[in-house]
Amino acid sequence: MNKTDAKGNYTELGLIPWSGQGFHATWGLDFSAKFFNDKTCQVTPTEPGFETAFKYFQQWSRELDYNKVDTFLATYQPPNAPPSQTPLFTGHLGMSIDGNWTLSSIQQYAPKLNYGITYLPVLHKGDAPFTWSGGFSLVMPQGAHNTGAGWKFMKFMTGPEGQAIYTKVTSHLLSESRPPLPIGAQYLDAMDAAQSSILLGTSTVDQALQQVYQRLQPQMDQYCPFKLD
Repeated sequence: MNKTDAKGNYTELGLIPWSGQGFHATWGLDFSAKFFNDKTCQVTPTEPGFETAFKYFQQWSRELDYNKVDTFLATYQPPNAPPSQTPLFTGHLGMSIDGNWTLSSIQQYAPKLNYGITYLPVLHKGDAPFTWSGGFSLVMPQGAHNTGAGWKFMKFMTGPEGQAIYTKVTSHLLSESRPPLPIGAQYLDAMDAAQSSILLGTSTVDQALQQVYQRLQPQMDQYCPFKLD
């Protein structure tokens, strides 16, 4: 599906595997990566699932030529471009890894788009299909009034009845998620930096993931012992 012009620049791409929601969390979870070891209270960015995902980032970047893909995105989806200019909507991108919010965007910005939906590819033949969700949370600010009622509401909303209401009203689905760690934001930032270094070719997979561990574990140590359950 990849097409280029006379100068070798991409005019169409089948898939950009690291674009949209195709980032380290998606591919890592797809390959059964674990974020945290409950028994040792250690973050685990260097374990096999993430290592596999980052080796694929390295391979994809070389095969597609990261700089050429970057030029493609700058051409067909420049910063602050309107949603209607999304390459998937304009016929310049064949497939996109994204969330279910894309369905409402298609209805609004590309109602005549002929499209289908499928699962992400799995690592081994016979592996179960996969999806995930995350990034949403209920938070009670420090100093909030009426904390008792607030806590009661939070427990309800995150329980079976509240989630049944939420998923119906917001058109979301329940699925696997990242573990709720107290350094979740820092984890995301560190992995983002590692992914960028792999795509740009400035680090090896081992170097990038070791740097994530060295950056995060001292921060996690402040909360140990810590149990997800």
